[in-house]
Amino acid sequence: AAYLQGPFEGDDGEVFVRPAPDERFFDDCGIPIVWKLSKPLYAEADAGRIWHRAAKKQLVQTQAFTQSEFDPCYFYKKYSDGHRVDLILYVGDCWMAATGSAQADIDLRIFKDRFKLILQEKPKQLLGMNIDMCADGGVKISAAAYVKAKAETYLAKPLEEYPLYDTPSTPQLVKDYE
Repeated sequence: AAYLQGPFEGDDGEVFVRPAPDERFFDDCGIPIVWKLSKPLYAEADAGRIWHRAAKKQLVQTQAFTQSEFDPCYFYKKYSDGHRVDLILYVGDCWMAATGSAQADIDLRIFKDRFKLILQEKPKQLLGMNIDMCADGGVKISAAAYVKAKAETYLAKPLEEYPLYDTPSTPQLVKDYE
């Protein structure tokens, strides 16, 4: 739903869509009425750019975050008490990590409320990666679901039927999977 939160502005142009057949209306001359969008649809070509622009405006101009000069998806904020918050915003996913600051919690709530986002305290996935929040505060990131899906698509037999190997790879591992 994040993609639906960025309004069209300035040079975005105007976007019109034809409603679904069961939602169509006609004017007095029998000409079908089209809808003018005020926000992009999820699959609309510029939806990601427009959403990112709206999120950046909220974070940088309203909430005083700094956008990284090296990665446009990374925003951070340092607080006067020495705490900080880091935020990664990519497509429709967002990851926020803070150093236990009440100010960071307030910033998160403001951002969440502005865009009507759903907060997951312990997310299981981000950008297709598996996320495991550890009891000691650490985070383990893997591509287990992605690897399993690719294995199911391309391997001759189920992944579980192949022997397990430690990494790094060995010539025997390559031979077993050929």
